[in-house]
Amino acid sequence: MRGQSKPSNIENKNELKKKMADKRFLYSPLEGKALKSNLSVEFKFPKEQRLKSKKLIELLFSNGKSITVFPLKLIYLKTPLPAKVPLQVAVIAPKKHFKSAVKRNRIKRLLREAYRLNKAFIFNNMEAQYALVILYLGKEMPNFSKIELGVKTLLSKFQKHIIDEKTNV
Repeated sequence: MRGQSKPSNIENKNELKKKMADKRFLYSPLEGKALKSNLSVEFKFPKEQRLKSKKLIELLFSNGKSITVFPLKLIYLKTPLPAKVPLQVAVIAPKKHFKSAVKRNRIKRLLREAYRLNKAFIFNNMEAQYALVILYLGKEMPNFSKIELGVKTLLSKFQKHIIDEKTNV
């Protein structure tokens, strides 16, 4: 018995890891299965996709257009970006409503994670470069499901606005 190795889940896990490394597969953490997809999306949020330029952020707040889905607000602006990415995103939690930095950081982590998981909806269809800011407007601490639902709705509305702008031009 000791010398024999029974087939275990380790082989299945290694197989799953190989499939996940292939960009044509999406991993569903809720179901624990790899799903085949035609999307070539990486669920990452690298530095190139983060908006850090103070000039761009000020430009966004002064000239940007906004979409609001309570408790979130998206401000966007079509602009050339220094990096060769279609979107650069910043997330903001207000100090006015959340005095504790721990709470603000938690909200920002939730916003980044929701964006990271749902950016595939718009990321592959982008032709121009946009700078985005996602603001949390609520006054109480959110949970992830509330944030994720808001981010999905914001991104779908943002995509509709982009399509409308293309057709109107």
